Amino acid sequence: ENEMYDKLVTIIVPMYNIEQYITKCIESFKQVDKKYYADFEVIVVNDGSTDNSLQVVEDLIINSCLNIRLVNKENGGHGSAVNTGIEYAVGKYFKVELEN
Repeated sequence: ENEMYDKLVTIIVPMYNIEQYITKCIESFKQVDKKYYADFEVIVVNDGSTDNSLQVVEDLIINSCLNIRLVNKENGGHGSAVNTGIEYAVGKYFKVELEN
């Protein structure tokens, strides 16, 4: 069956108190050739961070040409953050960043 997908790839970034790493992570996606920006989306799943991670990502989204979405949830751990990201994904394929 031929399902329609809005994007080719969804990149899921589970985020829990990683304010010192999250900027570098998001910035790394900008190294992709701009002609491919429409092919992928980034979903940052904030897993109840208590540091400034959320504010950092919100600021990055405002100044970005990338397709970045932010999903907030209560803290439930890495696996639950990944699953939440998958629920929101519109990519045919998905990749998880920052696996610890």
